[in-house]
Amino acid sequence: MFAAVALTQHRPCPKPSIAVAPREPYVTRGPTEVVVGLYVQGGPFIPDCRQEPQGPDGGTVTLRSRGGTIVASQTVRGAGKLFVLHVAPGTYTLGAQRGDGIRLRSASVTVREGHTVRQDLFEDVP
Repeated sequence: MFAAVALTQHRPCPKPSIAVAPREPYVTRGPTEVVVGLYVQGGPFIPDCRQEPQGPDGGTVTLRSRGGTIVASQTVRGAGKLFVLHVAPGTYTLGAQRGDGIRLRSASVTVREGHTVRQDLFEDVP
């Protein structure tokens, strides 16, 4: 008679190096700017882990006016940093492309004078 033994390797739960905002958009008093993190969410199920987005990742973030004109753009190389875009008050379309070339879904952001808007963007993976 043979007994089956299952060997499991315990992997640590992935955590973001900078936490995502508690809600989106997250508006606070501060400089008139947009702060963005690029994150990956989803992926393989890991038992006993709470799935959290991973990141933030590097890439390029662009803010466009309602007419489509680029008003601000920033490229960050490497992971673990947020994008900070200083802009005039207004409503913008936020777009991003990760460093690996994957485009993330865009979002609309409204920036008021004397407020910072945190709007993270996510890549969903199965």
